[in-house]
Amino acid sequence: MVGTNWGAKQYRRAREIAWTGAATVAATCATIGLFAALFPQMWLGLFSNDEEVIRVGTWYLQIVGPIYGFYGLGLALHSAMQGFEASC
Repeated sequence: MVGTNWGAKQYRRAREIAWTGAATVAATCATIGLFAALFPQMWLGLFSNDEEVIRVGTWYLQIVGPIYGFYGLGLALHSAMQGFEASC
């Protein structure tokens, strides 16, 4: 949608689409990351019952989980930029 609107010289609309999509992806990834950080045993229990794995995995998810929203934001903006470049 970004590329189509940019190619049609609808620059404001293309930017709105890019930022709306980026905000949606960021919010979704942030929700997943926070859920994983708050309840790591639910996720880690699918892969192992070893207490050391759960301990290290919990530590990892509590550090990295809250950052997932920023990862999603970057990923979505990168995808929007690919749509922009395809229209040029």
